Amino acid sequence: MLKSVELNGFKSFGRKVELEFTSAIAAIVGPNGSGKSNVAEGLRFVLGEQSMKSLRSRRGEDLIWGGSHALPRQNRASVKVVFDNSQRRLDVDFSEVILERVVYRDGQNEYMMNGTKVRLKDVIRLLAGANIGGSGYQIISQGEADRILNASPRERREMVEDALGLKLYQHKKAESERKLTETRENIEKVESLRRELAPHLKFLYKQVEKIEKAKELKEELSAKLSDYLAREHAWVSAEDAHLKQEEAVYKAELTKVRSEIQSARGTKEKADSAEESEFAREVMRLEQELREIRSARDELSRELGRAEGAFEAVKQLPAAGEQGISHSEAYSFSEYVDKGISEALEGDTMEKVRGVLDRVQHKVRNFLAALQVSTGVHHGNHREQEKKVHELAQEMDIAAKKESDTLKKIHETRGREHTAREALYTVERSLLTFESKAR
Repeated sequence: MLKSVELNGFKSFGRKVELEFTSAIAAIVGPNGSGKSNVAEGLRFVLGEQSMKSLRSRRGEDLIWGGSHALPRQNRASVKVVFDNSQRRLDVDFSEVILERVVYRDGQNEYMMNGTKVRLKDVIRLLAGANIGGSGYQIISQGEADRILNASPRERREMVEDALGLKLYQHKKAESERKLTETRENIEKVESLRRELAPHLKFLYKQVEKIEKAKELKEELSAKLSDYLAREHAWVSAEDAHLKQEEAVYKAELTKVRSEIQSARGTKEKADSAEESEFAREVMRLEQELREIRSARDELSRELGRAEGAFEAVKQLPAAGEQGISHSEAYSFSEYVDKGISEALEGDTMEKVRGVLDRVQHKVRNFLAALQVSTGVHHGNHREQEKKVHELAQEMDIAAKKESDTLKKIHETRGREHTAREALYTVERSLLTFESKAR
């Protein structure tokens, strides 16, 4: 028994409207355009009607409230019906069954039963079990009576079958036929796959044979490997015993070599320290002697310079009764000294400056010697000065020879040091040989 119908946003019902049916027979009256037909179409809609023509529409969006000045348009329309199922005419374990269908502006539909989403197929099966359908004879719209009277035998047969409750079985038959068709298609696909996979299966059979053969070979190789490892273990054990014997021999030889290394190191350290200290003392002594010789030679060089100056001055002494140094000579001497100092100040290298100063020094020494002679200082005669110069020159030669001999001794000492170092290198090489043997 139908208990109530609720329409919300469906066609002309912009606001939610609920119609309750408290008796078996009810009537809905009103002027044209008040929405009487929309209520019947709402029932047809919620019971699963799929034909937009039967709902006087072209698409699902036409079923939704389009809006007015007082109420804006909605994006969905829903119709809800409540059935009394106390006698269990509907095959569900509920005393009250609530069916609801919602349509959206994008054309999507939702079906719900007692608040749970279900499929259209589930709704049709449920209603078909109670001889209720969206396009059945239960709902006769305007003009439907003429359609029934003018129906063809086939259409009348469908109406009778629907009234007798055969719709459910027809639906099941259609679904079974559809499943049988899909099954035949699947069988054909399976046969096609079998024909396609046959060569692959043949190839796989060969691969299985190869794998089984490989497994047998693996087992055979495993047995041979075990035998090989046993023989190798025996050989390794024998070699280990032999190597232990050789190790004992090498350890004894190693002890001997280490003893020789210690002896060689001691010899090397003694020779190294003795030779180094001896040669170092000898070289230091000769270098000190060389410095003393060079210092004496420098002193002789200065004395020889003074003697040569005095000798030159004696040779230039004026005859008896003449004046020692004239005014012009003094002026010439001062002019020469001034010019030499200017050249020394302008010199750009130490060698040039020293050359100029040596010439000026020689000129000053000659001038002083002449000045001393002219003032009565006694320096001996010409022969004495010449003899002194000769003696100083001989002493310079002796000093130069001593310097040369000392340099030669230093060179010889360093040569002996080099020879001693070569001997030490030989000892070190022997030591490295012993150490390489000891490793």
